Amino acid sequence: MRKLLNILRSRLRRYQQKKYEKSLTESLSVNGINIFEKFHLAMESVQCDYWLAFGTLLGAIRDNNFISYDTDIDVGVFIDTDFDKVESALHQFGFKKMRKIELYTTGNCQERGFELTFIQDNILIDIFVFDKISGTNQIYTHTCLWDNDHFQYLSTVLRVITPFTGISKYNFLGIDVNVPSNYDEYLKAYYGEEYNKPDSNWTPRMSPAVEVVKDAIGILTPY
Repeated sequence: MRKLLNILRSRLRRYQQKKYEKSLTESLSVNGINIFEKFHLAMESVQCDYWLAFGTLLGAIRDNNFISYDTDIDVGVFIDTDFDKVESALHQFGFKKMRKIELYTTGNCQERGFELTFIQDNILIDIFVFDKISGTNQIYTHTCLWDNDHFQYLSTVLRVITPFTGISKYNFLGIDVNVPSNYDEYLKAYYGEEYNKPDSNWTPRMSPAVEVVKDAIGILTPY
């Protein structure tokens, strides 16, 4: 009986998650660019050099739009960013801090990292924190895969390594946003040589730029 109840609870959580993701996608398609413009202005107000990352960068370059099935907006910043100033600016522009995901390690793993999510009008903006790899033109960040059975714990931590030569302006839906100067190389590193061909079944585990971080766990703190 307990096993059956656990199965039913798991299915209910998955159903609720899919319903929630659908609402995020609909919000992004309707009002995403307006909310993103506020984010862009907030970051400019504190001279924070963010850049479009992951699916948002892919959509901007390939489709000149948000990906039709995407659920959030992804941006990157460097680890030496003044996050107190950023959070204050975002608050002034109507954003609310939704969660923080921190990387915790065990065993011999010494890596550290975190990710921030802000929300406005049901539109999420994920801020991925990157660091430079000394002596190279590469940067890295971490992303986590949700464990559907635990709200605060993420089952797998992935390290994402991409080439990066600086940022440039790029007109995205009428806004001069920041993108990696070498965005073609950046996207090929993460999504593969054929990133221009849409693939709704693509997952981060398929990326040639991804490595699993052993002895690490991400812990989610909601706000």
